[in-house]
Amino acid sequence: MQSLTQLFKKFLIIGSTSFGGYMALVAMVREQFVSKDKVIDDEVIAEGITIASLLPGPVAVNVVAYTAYTLGGVRAALISVVAVLIPSLVLVTAFAALYFSVGEYIGIEGVLKGIMPVIVALLLSVAATMGIKSVSGRLDGLLLIFATVGFILLPRYEIVLGVFLISGFMGILFRKPVVSPIEEAKPGGAAQLVIVALLLLVACFSVRYFFYDYKMARLVTEFASISLSLFGGGYVMVPMLKGILVEQTQWFSLDEFMAGISVGQITPGPILISAAFFGYKLNGVIGAILATVAIFFPSSLVMIIVSKFFVQFKSNPWVQGALAGIKPAIVGLILAAAISIYWDYWYTTKPVLTLGILIISFLLFFRFKINPAIVVVASGGIGYIAYSV
Repeated sequence: MQSLTQLFKKFLIIGSTSFGGYMALVAMVREQFVSKDKVIDDEVIAEGITIASLLPGPVAVNVVAYTAYTLGGVRAALISVVAVLIPSLVLVTAFAALYFSVGEYIGIEGVLKGIMPVIVALLLSVAATMGIKSVSGRLDGLLLIFATVGFILLPRYEIVLGVFLISGFMGILFRKPVVSPIEEAKPGGAAQLVIVALLLLVACFSVRYFFYDYKMARLVTEFASISLSLFGGGYVMVPMLKGILVEQTQWFSLDEFMAGISVGQITPGPILISAAFFGYKLNGVIGAILATVAIFFPSSLVMIIVSKFFVQFKSNPWVQGALAGIKPAIVGLILAAAISIYWDYWYTTKPVLTLGILIISFLLFFRFKINPAIVVVASGGIGYIAYSV
């Protein structure tokens, strides 16, 4: 059993060094607690990834919540989620302060134009990787096309829910899941689950106490809704964030949105730490903290509640069928994000350079599995030289 202080320190270090997206963070968690400390085995990591993939919200942070929950219960899970987010929260908030004060004078626009095709390439690489594993047969292909077109034409929250519901229903009707024997859930933990539910309720009322500003109120509400409703991790949530922040509310320009997503990719930890960037613009440091809490903690609390019942949950054939249908829709959503960002941005750049960076970046991600942070930094430098020097 690890003490809460030990867990906090270890996850703080993990949060400071896990560059490269959610699998990098998961790999760091495994290295610490499976290889070095030997307090859990690979089965726990695999189970955490499985549960996180089935639930809404950022996958990497949900895996952290599950791992820490197995090590020390509810308090350990909550403390570990806070610890793993602190380093990237501090870095993103500092970047936001710099960007919104002097960004236009330090060549940041050129850097972002260099980074934009890398983000598109990363989204395409994720879509290709997931598509190879998740899309097979005519039905999956139709669901993929349906989702991609729907998300491009109407990138709204209601459309996302509708597409996922239809895709899940089609999966239940036409997919034949492999049903494994149902095992009994582990007993105990009822008191902890009640505590988590009460914490969630108190958090909701606490956040509403800060709703003296309409924009901040809506931002927190939208982020919490996304956290609790979208499956597939951070990349799936990018088009929803773009639809809300750029197209619906128009609180952020496309340049500002790309800056937020880029800094989420450059810094260690989960990509959705970009929420701190957007929260900072609306309400400073308090806004950054509230936005981060809204995007990560609702789904983390759900992860803790659901974890102890996962064995029964995953064996349900209806659930397996629905998820089989939803997976192609998730790939479609990621494709839509890539197409939308590229379409909105390419005409402000040098097209040949942009396309070249995109193709090379895609090959580096898809074929050679290069750390995205390295490519982002390199392309940012190219963009600075091409557009700002």
